[in-house]
This record gives sequence, C-alpha cells and structure tokens, in this order.
Amino acid sequence: MHFNTYGGNGSALAAALVNATDVAPAVVEALLSEHRMLRAAVTAGQAGELRAWAGRLAPVFGETSQEAQIKLVNDLLGVTAARPYVSAHGGRCQVVYVDTSRNGRRRFCSPGCANRVNVAAHRARRHAG
Repeated sequence: MHFNTYGGNGSALAAALVNATDVAPAVVEALLSEHRMLRAAVTAGQAGELRAWAGRLAPVFGETSQEAQIKLVNDLLGVTAARPYVSAHGGRCQVVYVDTSRNGRRRFCSPGCANRVNVAAHRARRHAG
C-alpha cells in the first residue's frame, strides 16, 4: 500500500504503534520522534491511550472484507475532532485517495469517477420515474 507525503508519517506511525510491544513513555516518545511528530513528550497515561488506540486499529490489518475494514476505520476516525471518514462511493472504483481540498467535501477520486456515479444515479432515477 502506497501513501503520499500527506498521510505517510501518520500511517507509518500507526503501523509502528500497532507493532509496538513496549508502551513505556520513553519508547512511545522515541516512536513519535522517529516519525517526525512535533510534540513527542508523553505521560504514562497518554502512552496508554495511544496503545489502546493501536489495539483498536490492529484488527483493520486482519480483516479481508472492504466493508469490515471501512467500518473499523470509520469507528476510529469518529473519535477525532476533524471527523474524517472512509468512503467506497458505491464500489465503482478501487483507487485510494485522501481528500486534501479546502472544504473537505471531495467524495470521489477523480471527476471521471464522479461522472460515472452521477450518470448511473441519474439513469436509475429516470428509469424508475
């Protein structure tokens, strides 16, 4: 799986946290520094919270169905302040993308994919009506 620089550090850090066997503050601080996080200092409680989050993330890597993976990731993303989410937009596309638009409303990987979904929806409404 390839990530661009927008999500690469976070993705690599998430994998490192899932793989970590020692969650002592010094170890977590080293991981945070290694992955270029600006604030690496953590308390024992914060290190424990990161380990708990990593424990919730770990099953994502073992799931084989896209639906189960999307649900697990969305459950994790639901506790953030930014409210990001994962979308398969109708299952017509296999492209992974990250919405970096200013308003955060991008729903499709490309205009072509958006057109395919919207034309199909229009035809379905027209056929039903």
